[in-house]
Amino acid sequence: MTNQEAFNAMVGHLREQGERATDAGGICYYRAPGGKKCAVGALIPDEKYHLSLEGQGVACLEVQAALPSGVDIRLLCAMQRTHDDIAPRNWEKGFAEVAASYELTVPPIEA
Repeated sequence: MTNQEAFNAMVGHLREQGERATDAGGICYYRAPGGKKCAVGALIPDEKYHLSLEGQGVACLEVQAALPSGVDIRLLCAMQRTHDDIAPRNWEKGFAEVAASYELTVPPIEA
């Protein structure tokens, strides 16, 4: 998977979901109770996801093993921060900043 493909998938997922993947206390998850996924969680195939990934950063080898190969870990970390630290109403600005940092194109918003 290329960086652009991963970025498109993460942006598309977050746009569709429209909110963070958190528990009732606001803790972010790759896969939150209720089925929501964070940007990086959206890239983890069901067959590679397991609960032990929660609480681990993207740099954790166990998390990396669950993710598609070929994607820059720094891009994944940037998108994880966008999900975790930026209010959803400001995600588009965050997507633009990440895209500029990694020479990517923000996918158009579908009507």
